[in-house]
Amino acid sequence: MKAAQLVTDGVAISLSRNADKEKSADNGRPYTHTIRAAKATDGGSSDSISISPHGMAHTHIDALCHQLHQGKMYNGFSYKEITEKGAHKNSILNQKEGIFTRAVLFDIPTLKGVRYLKGDTAIYPDDLEEWERRMGLRVQKGDIVLIRTGH
Repeated sequence: MKAAQLVTDGVAISLSRNADKEKSADNGRPYTHTIRAAKATDGGSSDSISISPHGMAHTHIDALCHQLHQGKMYNGFSYKEITEKGAHKNSILNQKEGIFTRAVLFDIPTLKGVRYLKGDTAIYPDDLEEWERRMGLRVQKGDIVLIRTGH
């Protein structure tokens, strides 16, 4: 609700890209996705994805069913809600029409005085806190955090 009250003018902008399943010069690991039944183990994953999501070719957001803790996923749902047919609860498909909330952009190259971060450059909590100080803002519950690396 707070995000909606902040809007005075604007447009919706998708941050998504189509899943690139073809190998190319800038996509050495094409996207593949196989769903498997979940296990009750801690940290278990409900699906198997072959993807290099942090590179230039793909973007991603994890579903709330993706990680388990003590046999449960987000909001206490049982791991048994996940089968070979997909997640009956906390599926990524719940977000297919988009997410409406306030987004906070952390421009880390600007913070560090460079055009882009080199591939081995780590981003630490201190970097995020410094950006908040410089911008005079605070990430709040419900915010989406976008981190710009320059690529």
